[in-house]
Amino acid sequence: GLQQFVGRMQDFRLYQVALTNSPHREILEVFSGDLLTVHIQSECRCPGSHPRIHPLQQRYCIPNGAEDTTENRVSRLNPKARPLSFVNDNDIGTSWVSRVFTNITQLDQGVTISVDLENGQYQVFYIIIQFFSPQPAAIRIQRKKEDSLDWEDWQYFARNCSVFGMRNNGGLENPDSVNCLQLPNFTPYSRGNVTFSILTPGPNHRPGYNDFYNTPSLQEFVKATQIRFDFYGQYYTTETAVNLRHRYYAVDEITISGRCQCYGHADTCDTTSQPYRCLCSQESFTEGFHCDRCLPLYNDKPFRQGDQVHAFNCKPCQCNSHSRSCHYDISVDPFPAEHRRGGGGVCDDCEHNTTGRNCELCKDYFFRQVDADPSAIDVCKPCDCDTVGTRNSSLVCDQIGGQCNCKRHVSGRRCSHCQDGFYNLQELDPEGCSPCNCNTSGTVDGDITCHQNSGQCKCKANVIGLRCDHCDFGFKFLTSWNDAGCEPCQCNPHGSVNRFCHPLSGQCKCKKEAKGLQCDTCRENFYRLDVTTCKSCDCDMAGTLSGTVCNAKTGQCTCKPNFGGRQCSECLEGYFHLRQQNNSFLCLPCNCDQTGTVNGSVLCEKSTGQCPCKLGVTGLHCNQCKPHRYNLTIGSFQGCQMCKCDSLGTLPGTMCDPISGQCLCLPNRQGRRCNQCQPGFYISPGNVTGCLPCSCHVTGAVSQICNSLTGQCVCQDASIAGQGCDHCKDHYFGFDPQTGRCQPCNCHLSGALNETCHSVTGHCFCKRFVTGSKCDTCVPSASHLDVNNLLGCSKTPSQQPPPRGQVQSSSAINLSWSPPDSPNAPWLSYSLFRDDFEIYTTEDQYPYNIQYFLDTALSPYTSYSYYIETTNVHGSTRSAAVTYRTKSGVPQGSLNLSCIIPISSDSVKLTWTAPSNESGPIEKYILSCSPLEGSQQCSPYEGRETSATIRNLAPFTTYRFSVQACTSGGCLHSLPITVTTAQAPPQGLSPPLLQKTSSTELHVEWAPPSEPNGIIIRYELYMKRLNSNGESRSAESRVFTNSGWLSPHPFTESANGNALQPPQTTTDITGLEPYTNYGFRVLAVNMAGSVSSAWTSERTGESVPVFMIPPSVFPLSPHALNVSWEKPTDNVTRGEVVGYNVNMISKQSPQQSSPVASSQVLYTAKSQELSYVVKGLKPYRMYDFTISLCNSVGCVTSAPGAGRTSAAGKQVL
Repeated sequence: GLQQFVGRMQDFRLYQVALTNSPHREILEVFSGDLLTVHIQSECRCPGSHPRIHPLQQRYCIPNGAEDTTENRVSRLNPKARPLSFVNDNDIGTSWVSRVFTNITQLDQGVTISVDLENGQYQVFYIIIQFFSPQPAAIRIQRKKEDSLDWEDWQYFARNCSVFGMRNNGGLENPDSVNCLQLPNFTPYSRGNVTFSILTPGPNHRPGYNDFYNTPSLQEFVKATQIRFDFYGQYYTTETAVNLRHRYYAVDEITISGRCQCYGHADTCDTTSQPYRCLCSQESFTEGFHCDRCLPLYNDKPFRQGDQVHAFNCKPCQCNSHSRSCHYDISVDPFPAEHRRGGGGVCDDCEHNTTGRNCELCKDYFFRQVDADPSAIDVCKPCDCDTVGTRNSSLVCDQIGGQCNCKRHVSGRRCSHCQDGFYNLQELDPEGCSPCNCNTSGTVDGDITCHQNSGQCKCKANVIGLRCDHCDFGFKFLTSWNDAGCEPCQCNPHGSVNRFCHPLSGQCKCKKEAKGLQCDTCRENFYRLDVTTCKSCDCDMAGTLSGTVCNAKTGQCTCKPNFGGRQCSECLEGYFHLRQQNNSFLCLPCNCDQTGTVNGSVLCEKSTGQCPCKLGVTGLHCNQCKPHRYNLTIGSFQGCQMCKCDSLGTLPGTMCDPISGQCLCLPNRQGRRCNQCQPGFYISPGNVTGCLPCSCHVTGAVSQICNSLTGQCVCQDASIAGQGCDHCKDHYFGFDPQTGRCQPCNCHLSGALNETCHSVTGHCFCKRFVTGSKCDTCVPSASHLDVNNLLGCSKTPSQQPPPRGQVQSSSAINLSWSPPDSPNAPWLSYSLFRDDFEIYTTEDQYPYNIQYFLDTALSPYTSYSYYIETTNVHGSTRSAAVTYRTKSGVPQGSLNLSCIIPISSDSVKLTWTAPSNESGPIEKYILSCSPLEGSQQCSPYEGRETSATIRNLAPFTTYRFSVQACTSGGCLHSLPITVTTAQAPPQGLSPPLLQKTSSTELHVEWAPPSEPNGIIIRYELYMKRLNSNGESRSAESRVFTNSGWLSPHPFTESANGNALQPPQTTTDITGLEPYTNYGFRVLAVNMAGSVSSAWTSERTGESVPVFMIPPSVFPLSPHALNVSWEKPTDNVTRGEVVGYNVNMISKQSPQQSSPVASSQVLYTAKSQELSYVVKGLKPYRMYDFTISLCNSVGCVTSAPGAGRTSAAGKQVL
């Protein structure tokens, strides 16, 4: 319009409290209640004489130092001014007043009030405009969602909405639609107000008003940073009777109710900052000016705005203190649409050698100890596997416990020693170790273990052998119950060959004279077992008297005359045996010649009669020299002397003279023994008889006389050699018979095998690759003459064999190679090439050895080409190329496991990505599963497909799934995911428990289903009325229902989570009929279906009976009446009938016109009695009877029943 009142609305009302208008003051949240109320505007200033604001009445100013009660005060505002600030000073006594409009046209053009919310965007829910003047006939409210955006229409009010081209109270199609609300025809002349409820404007509720937090467009619709009000026209002032001075707008207050935009994660906000900052609640784990994002380690679920029921706090990632932040990955969240269940947090940049989605795993070649704190800095420790004991020399160990992948018979975490019962850990042994095969009968305590290196079992004391499987020497009977293993043989040391016995039978090895198990008894015809064993008697029959035996103790036989010795087998001294033809013998005298006997002895050898002759003396009686001996004399100690004739110089067949000892010599021989040659001769070599003439060379020898023994002549020159001095010495050649001399060889030492040469030509003997008479030139195609070269010169090596490879693992190949078939040099240099790149060099010299090299850091399942280049000083050669492929390794990359939506109640279909085949072909996938809680088991999957369906699962149960992709070299593990099966209808609902609490009330209580199979959201209780026989008397009806949230899996919510309570499982049913049987069943409902319990019944308590039917009375005689009655139904008796009282209340005779009233209990009947005979009555008289029906609570009396006795017969007078 023409008049616009534009200014900053520096405070606005939040619900019941108005905010301050001071710049940079707090804008508190809804219901905060603690607000400052000092109001400051540019028009509100205290003058210098009264500079202080009155502390009790802020509209006034007082001097400094004045009391609070002083009357010396002035107004902060000119009394005639009505500034715009009065519309939000929280004082209904102050008003903003516009100028007075001179005509209707100016009034229809209206005014505009702009409100600046100043320091941010707020959510506004209510706007209340309180007018001091008559209300405008039309109002338009606009807003700016952002200061940089244009104004948007927010709401229209009009007495007739056609002024805006709109319908009165038009409908709202969308949450952000704008309509026009019709103002009433009659409004207060002043103090009226207009309320704009943004969520429920007028009679039409805005779509989504009851689901605000799930209606994004409505959340956007309530946002505002500035608000503008346009007032048009006015009630009443257009009428001619109204004074024109009333044509103005006056507003007492404009109240704007809203809150900071904190996404439900703050209780307060700090409005002193620009823009305002929400003070995020600690339990929300959010940050930012508007609490609009999660803290770095709280992204297990995506950021979500809280609502009136759920806080939707940010959920922490489980990074185990090994990461500084995490992010949300929807692909790993089993319940991405739910905030309470599941989670997709993935930790970023895991530290301390950890990995995995939650940094819960260790990197390859690291492990976590069992029961270790997952959050410890050193939780992951190096595997340090011993490749000698691991399969395929693997260095990888289990993630938990660090167990390396040991060969079959290897143990220890690091696979560093053999299992119990095995030994000799070897790298080339596929099983790792060899079995001990210990004999447990022979080992200490039946131990099966042996020495890790030697394989020696731990034998008992008397057991030997590598496997302790036989007794030690000198022991027998190996048994398991003998602590020493075997017992001693205990062989008799004198009767046994040795102390050893048979280990099984225990039999000692006896000497031939002994017998017995332990060889401790002598055989027959033997005597006295001692250290020399048993002795045989052995009596000589020829010298023993017939019929006698030896002495049993000494073994002495009984001898004939001239016989002696224990066995009578000897002659006495001076006699000797003479055996006869009948095997008998005689003892004859010796008759020795003392000249030829030793020491002049007269004794002889008893068996032969031979006297003891001196050396060289012979004969039975020692009376002659032996052949080739001479000079027998009595004084000679030696007897006869040896002739010692030289056999080569003596005539064959001749003997020396027995007196002189002269031998008979051959020609050219001389001397007593014929052992010398005559001069010019020498003894023939080779044991040839006679002497040979010397063969000394005329010019080579000094003379013709040679050595008489060897025939060697004396040579005249140092170059001459030979027996006759007619040959050249070594290193000389070309004997000259004229001069008697030879020439030196002069061989080249580097090319010659030695310093000798051909004795005639002088040609030296050359090495293989050397030529020339002096061996000083290399052969063609050879070079480098070298004294240390056995070949002399070197040639290019040839026929180099290719390297031999043994694939050790996925990253290592062991290579070896032999020297070339023809090295052609004493020194070689090898270069190993892989894929045409040199990777290793080494040198070798004669004698050559096999070379080895371990090529590591290779890629898994990759083929590599190798060849050897061999070089010597002359040239090089190359072997043929060979190719080897490394073993498969652990698959690399990521293995992402996810489930297929929808998930059924008893099965889950999972799929995963196939990792690359760079580490080798994938041989199988292993999908494992386990429930997080409970004992429900599930069957794993193993195969080559990349998806699988796991069946036979329990409904609404959380399972943990993980998959492994395996090659022959190991397995790649995926991060585990948790999947909760869908809900199924509950099962196992027991009937409710009923308890009567009064005659009209029953207490009903029930337990949740034994198998909820989901979240119980509601219980319904149904009731029907039953007959006494249990049959239904009425249709069932629902008498109770209650909703809630009962999860079989308890979870923790934050304090402001507003989780729903479980539905009620107990109730009291009132207003029932007393003593009536009611049947009840309960229905449990979850999100997948329902289950009903069986019916159960209970009767309400007893109450006072309702009424009693009047009795029937009929006469039996003039003096007796029969009173009978019927038992009422249970709903009348309201309890068990305990009895009936028969009452007579009146009687009347025919002669009397007025009755005589009386009341008397005539009889108390039992519950089964239904009649009573009243006797002693008068004839033909009317009687009234009532029946009182009684139960355990009380009684009720029936209406009277009347009956007349019969008339009596006439009496005889």
